[in-house]
Amino acid sequence: MELDPEIYDRLKSIDWFAQCGRGLTDELGFSVEPAPSLSEALIHIRSDRWQDARTEAQGDLTAYLSKHHINLYGGHWNRLARESRQRILTEIMPAVTEALAKCTVEPISDIVLLDLNRIALRASYRKRCPKVPSFFDRLSAIYAAGRLPCGWTGNLESWPDGMFVVY
Repeated sequence: MELDPEIYDRLKSIDWFAQCGRGLTDELGFSVEPAPSLSEALIHIRSDRWQDARTEAQGDLTAYLSKHHINLYGGHWNRLARESRQRILTEIMPAVTEALAKCTVEPISDIVLLDLNRIALRASYRKRCPKVPSFFDRLSAIYAAGRLPCGWTGNLESWPDGMFVVY
């Protein structure tokens, strides 16, 4: 099992956070809840609900892989996660950090880094495991649209019912 180099090229081509603060259109192809302001977005992004939703989504992904593709998951996930994180840190995070500095004073690059690493891992597994859960595809689409995914509206007891909150 190896990382998918195409995902890193796609991440490098994103115009990071260029659409933040602008009205949402139907650009994503799925329903989202808009964050009405940067201050609201920052409240959402540091919330337990958002942290928990992202953890639930990773749990769904790794549970699926361990149940249906153990030979691709076991012994590979941690190595791939380390390699991916390093690649994102060197190739993508400088542009992300610069863009974040233009639109917010709060340091949230650690949250974005974690998201991007999960997106890259999901993309790497998708080619060989096409039925993996789609949360990280949607998260990727939000970033690719120049937006900031910053929250979750659903009750986690009825996961995955809910919507992304997007700034």
